[in-house]
Amino acid sequence: MVKKATKPLHLQKQKPQRNISSPSSSFGPRKLSSNAWCSTSSDVATGEICGQSLPSWDSIKQQLIEFHDTAKVISLKSLLRVWNCGGSATALPFEYAERLYGMAKIAIELGDYHGAKVMILAAGLLHQDTVMDIADIIHFVEENDCNDESYEDNLAESLPFCYDSHMASASPDAMGTYLSSLDLERLKTKIASCEPLIALVFNDGTIERKVPGVNSLITLNTALSRYGEINSKISSVRVKHNGTRVFLSRSGKKSLSDLGIVNNDVVEIENIAASPPGDCIDVANSNANHCSQNSTTVAGKQTKKKRKKKAKGKK
Repeated sequence: MVKKATKPLHLQKQKPQRNISSPSSSFGPRKLSSNAWCSTSSDVATGEICGQSLPSWDSIKQQLIEFHDTAKVISLKSLLRVWNCGGSATALPFEYAERLYGMAKIAIELGDYHGAKVMILAAGLLHQDTVMDIADIIHFVEENDCNDESYEDNLAESLPFCYDSHMASASPDAMGTYLSSLDLERLKTKIASCEPLIALVFNDGTIERKVPGVNSLITLNTALSRYGEINSKISSVRVKHNGTRVFLSRSGKKSLSDLGIVNNDVVEIENIAASPPGDCIDVANSNANHCSQNSTTVAGKQTKKKRKKKAKGKK
C-alpha cells in the first residue's frame, strides 16, 4: 500500500482564523439581567447634563437592550448599525460611558456576559464617536473584514478606542480584568486630548455669548439645541454663519466641521416666531377681513337693487 505524501506546511490549506467577535462557549447562554440594566438611575432621563440638550439616557439604554435581545452576533459591526440608525451617533458625554462600565461590572457579577459585552463595546464606540466622524467609523467597519489577520492591527491604528473595547470584550475573563484595572479619570483625559473642540459665538440680536468646548463633529441642529438657548422649535429660527444665511433644511444634519464652522466663528440666531407683528402678515385674519369686506359690499349692492325695484313698483 502506497503511503500518501504529506504536503509541506506552506502548501497546506490554512484554516481561517476564528472570529473573536462570534459568541463562544465561555460566554454561556444569552440572558437578560434586569438587575444590571436597571442598576443606574434615570436622573438624566430628560437628557440634560451640564445644561446641554442630549439624547435621553433611558432611550440609549433601551436601544442597547433591544440590540442585546435581537442581534445574532454581538460585535462592533452589528452594534454600529443600530447605533447609527437609532440616531445615537452624536458626541455623547463621558458620563454615559461611566454608567455603561458600572452596569458591565454588575452584569459580570450576575453572569450576564453577553450583556457586559454589549455595554463595553457601546462605551468604546461612544468614545470613538466623540473624537471621530461617525462616517469614518462606518467606512472602516464596512471596508475591513474582522476575520482577516490584519484586522486587529488596522483597528488599533484607525479606531483605538473601539480596539480597546474589542479586545476587552473577547472573553469573560478579559472583561473582568479590563474593568478592574480601568482608570476612568485617565481615560477621560485621554479622550479630551483627542476631542476636536472649538469655541463658538452665539448672537441672538440682543446678547452675544461665547461658548467654549463645542465638539466640531456634532451636527448644526445638535449644536443649536445644546448651546443655542432656543426657546422654540429649531424650525422656527433663521441661522447665519459669519453673516451668511444657512438653511437648516439642507445643512442642519451636517457636522460643524463639514460646514466649515471653525474656532471663534459667529452663529447668529433669529427667532421667526418672535418677530414683531409689523414684519409679518396674519394670513388668517387678513383673509377673514377680506371676506367680511366682500360680504358687506355684496349686501350693500343687493340693498340698492331692492330699493330700485320698490321705487319702480310705486310709479
